[in-house]
Amino acid sequence: MKRALSGAATEKDASIIRQSLHHMAIQNTLLPSENEGLLGALTVKERRETKGKSLDLLQHYEYWEPSRLWTPRSFGEAKTRMRLAREEREADVKEKANMKELAKANKLYNEKIAQEKREARAKEKEERH
Repeated sequence: MKRALSGAATEKDASIIRQSLHHMAIQNTLLPSENEGLLGALTVKERRETKGKSLDLLQHYEYWEPSRLWTPRSFGEAKTRMRLAREEREADVKEKANMKELAKANKLYNEKIAQEKREARAKEKEERH
């Protein structure tokens, strides 16, 4: 730094260089903490945007009442209904994947049989000639 300042023509130039250097050093120390803060705010925002699913409490109750008391039992029943619905959806996805795999295997088998028939016909044709 002294070498850069000694080469400066005037004291004013040296002052400008010192100020610029000081400004850059401060910016260099502030930017990492600012980045950390922005990343933290972004993760908080992302966390906040995920909405929870509400329990389906109003399903399957026998009597309509103007004021309904939600008991632990009704919460448990709602959670059970949601779990069963989720398991059913997962089972449907697995069944569709299994059916797709079976259809693919069936297609390959049919192509193999057709290829064997073509080869047999070609062989018979050669034997006739």
